[in-house]
Amino acid sequence: SGHLTFAGIDPVPVLEKYAHRVKHVHLKDVRLDVYNNRVVPEHMSFLDAVRAGVFTVPGDGDVDFKPIFDILDRTGYEGWVVVEAEQDPAKANPFAYAVKARKYIKEVAGLSKTTMGEWFIATPLFLSIILCRCGFYCFSQWNLI
Repeated sequence: SGHLTFAGIDPVPVLEKYAHRVKHVHLKDVRLDVYNNRVVPEHMSFLDAVRAGVFTVPGDGDVDFKPIFDILDRTGYEGWVVVEAEQDPAKANPFAYAVKARKYIKEVAGLSKTTMGEWFIATPLFLSIILCRCGFYCFSQWNLI
């Protein structure tokens, strides 16, 4: 979601076309204000864009995840959903953002209404924080199977 959006590609048609091949879902949101007002005008590298705060957790940026969740539900996806946020932990508390992402996903995906939701609700939040090469955290995961 985030990487495609960052590249200027709508993730929905890509997922529609390849949903049958998806074995792992990696969710990341994009702050389009940072992208449009800093990344593009300043011709930032990917790493500099990450440092500028272009990425965040689902629900904190501008990617519309509802159609993504709808496709995953319609196609019977039953794998991992990994949430990643390449953010500076001094600016964005990892635990607070993990909780924010979980709440957003639960609400927007309508997971409580689907089989996936039973797993999602029954499975506690497993949070692992990994310091990436860029010095920012990437966290996550909910096992939906």
